[in-house]
Amino acid sequence: MDMGTNKSGSLRHQLKLKEAGAYRVQVRYMCSSKAGKMRITANGKSTTVNTEKTEDNEWKKVTLEDVALKAGTNNLIVTNVGGLPIFIDQIIYQPADLEPEKFLITIRKASYGSITPNVTEAAEGEEVTLTIKATEGYGLKELQVVNGVNFTMKMIMSLETLDNGNTTLTFIMPDDNVTIQPVFYDMAAV
Repeated sequence: MDMGTNKSGSLRHQLKLKEAGAYRVQVRYMCSSKAGKMRITANGKSTTVNTEKTEDNEWKKVTLEDVALKAGTNNLIVTNVGGLPIFIDQIIYQPADLEPEKFLITIRKASYGSITPNVTEAAEGEEVTLTIKATEGYGLKELQVVNGVNFTMKMIMSLETLDNGNTTLTFIMPDDNVTIQPVFYDMAAV
């Protein structure tokens, strides 16, 4: 949904529930111009939330915890109060007492070294640490993300922190399974 730049531009969403309860409500958005605000109104109760600036084709989420939803029809309105060019991709409702979904982390085998994650699964937004072991004389050239949306965008993880001899690298878990292909190289080759 393209929210446009009108400060009164709104997205209206209805959800029908059999039972009332507390929910976690997430709005997935993209706004590559600058940080801003949006107002989320659930059944007449409004909350203004800050939105971060995103990169092109990068999606972020804002989350409201413990939103009281009723049995029957619930109305959610997302308003572009900042007048920024915001795009809305999803609205996600999850019972507040459920743990956030966890996604798998898979490291493919590589010649001349290995990568070991500190966890095999993580929730979106959690920090994951990778430990790098290269065969003597070899270094890590790149970490290719080889699945999901990141694959279609040809994502390669940044190795800037390895320049000072670190043997670990961290990344923030996206809302998808992550499969990584390490690529090692011969440091003596010309």
